Amino acid sequence: MADLSGFNAKDHEKMGDRTLIKNETVVVGKIVKSEKKNCSEKSKDPSGWYISLQFKVVGGEHKDRVFFTNLNLKNKNAQAVEIAQKELATICDACGVLQPEDSQDLHGIQMKLTIGIEKSKSPKYPDKNYIMMYEKYGGDAIPDSDDKQDAGYAGSKGPAWLDKDKEE
Repeated sequence: MADLSGFNAKDHEKMGDRTLIKNETVVVGKIVKSEKKNCSEKSKDPSGWYISLQFKVVGGEHKDRVFFTNLNLKNKNAQAVEIAQKELATICDACGVLQPEDSQDLHGIQMKLTIGIEKSKSPKYPDKNYIMMYEKYGGDAIPDSDDKQDAGYAGSKGPAWLDKDKEE
């Protein structure tokens, strides 16, 4: 979780199209984890911090694949912060939560993720997946095993409050 109070997506431009990356795939995913992390001493700005977001694909042939992005929201480099704010504004717009108080306000909301492949510049490292764009998902919610746990379901019996055999 990370405190996002004071952030308003309306105050920032949305991120631009990242068409430099080819072979993109569109999937439906959601944020399943967010964590505020301090920049390490190895960083150019050890006083800064970023939010690490973890996305999980909820359906289709790529179901349960996980993708990550880091948003560098406090840094001495103003351009790094501007890029992160644009990306966060785009994520907030895709979630329909324009003024989140906390990164957890964005968890579990399904959105379209456009995933591309970034070619490695070094033969030492493999190509990597890259989230190119975040968009609102206008379809019916895709059921996900995490949703059952989040909604208070006990196995396949339905919501826990319907389980009449359960002692309180």
